[in-house]
Amino acid sequence: MKILKGLSIFFLFVVLFGSCFDPPEYSVVPQIEYNDIEYVEGSPFDTLILKIDFKDGDGDLGLNTDVNSDNYDINPPYNSTFYFLEDGTGELTKVPTYLRYSNLPPSFIEPNSENQGKLVTIRTRNKPGYGSLPYPYSCKDYIYTSLYVSEENASLFDETYNIIDTLKSVSQPDVYVLKDTFYYELNPQHYNIDIDFLIRNTDGSGTYTEFDWNTLDCGTTFNGRFPVLTDKPRVVEGTLTYNMTSIGFLQLFSVKVMKLRIRVRDRALNESNVIETPDFTLNDIRR
Repeated sequence: MKILKGLSIFFLFVVLFGSCFDPPEYSVVPQIEYNDIEYVEGSPFDTLILKIDFKDGDGDLGLNTDVNSDNYDINPPYNSTFYFLEDGTGELTKVPTYLRYSNLPPSFIEPNSENQGKLVTIRTRNKPGYGSLPYPYSCKDYIYTSLYVSEENASLFDETYNIIDTLKSVSQPDVYVLKDTFYYELNPQHYNIDIDFLIRNTDGSGTYTEFDWNTLDCGTTFNGRFPVLTDKPRVVEGTLTYNMTSIGFLQLFSVKVMKLRIRVRDRALNESNVIETPDFTLNDIRR
């Protein structure tokens, strides 16, 4: 049952401390505190509105989320996905995706002299030494998608791969477009705010179980990316309002007691403290 549609919207209230003031001394590791949470029914989407307070000693919070910008934070270490190479010995090498050309998706395997072997697909498990690859096949482990491989990296595939196009240019190497079922791994550092949904167990133990969105719609997550707060190193603090929308909140959670677990990450990949909201039901926080 596919009932989810995720969308993240960010509003920021930020205090920037410049040289005219004596700024407070904060750690360069971001710190966050719970502020508020509300539930708003809509049509067709309902919204969970989370507010957290933050402070950071060097202001490197936020990622450039403008896909049209030259500084769009999509290349490593902020790439969305890793793929894998196999060298025939049973070993795997993880390789990140890149945005190489502005007119192509950020699904490019960058030419690299260390890239040895073939891209791992759903068929690799049948090769000697690779029987430990995940089975049965799951969308958490394998994805049917297009990858872009430059002619410099043509050794990463052969005639057994599904090559759907060859992009030619007078000034650049050819680019091969592969459409296949690849073994992959999502990069948690692609996001700078992590949100976990925790449901309180009904056995009276006071324990919680994390809700797995992939059981309903593979790849769904309410982790997200909020934009750069300041382009200069400085102390910052303020409030982040993070909106999560879905057509499934009420159907999934109804009167269940739940809470959210939150963490943010700066551009240096420093992770904040982990906080949790108080327990709530949707009716408790309805606005």
